[in-house]
Amino acid sequence: MNIGDKVAHKDKDLEGLIVNIDGDLVTFQSQEGFEYSYNQNDLVLIDGLLDKTLVNQKVNPKITSNKNIKKLPVRIPEFDLHIEKIQPKHKHLSPDMILEIQLNEAERILHKLKKSHHKEIIFIHGHGKQILKKELIKLLKQKGYSYYDASFQKYGCGAVRVILR
Repeated sequence: MNIGDKVAHKDKDLEGLIVNIDGDLVTFQSQEGFEYSYNQNDLVLIDGLLDKTLVNQKVNPKITSNKNIKKLPVRIPEFDLHIEKIQPKHKHLSPDMILEIQLNEAERILHKLKKSHHKEIIFIHGHGKQILKKELIKLLKQKGYSYYDASFQKYGCGAVRVILR
């Protein structure tokens, strides 16, 4: 793998161009502009023309009809709003400044994903005192987005699923 190669995650619906390689840790940037870092063993090189669904499926040449082909579930992008995920150097910031950064980042992500025709996103806000959740919901209402709690089984009470239509 080299910088500039196109890669896809083996288990997640993520792909992009490699922007950094540090030992076995490969960082790639998705088409939406998000950077993801994974172990090289979790990624596969893909050709620009190869559809991502083909990477995850074992092709059986004996299949003659479409009824035997299973569709892969659509994965909803997740974005973690914990401050340490957005801005690693945050110790000097006041709680109000942290909240402002988190909400600005949520708004930026909403705009970017809607522009790239995504239909949904999951914001992980965490449990804590629920201040971020309340302010995030206020922002979503103000911008006219529909939302509801994300999977309790997966996130507990710590995430919101937003409809971008």
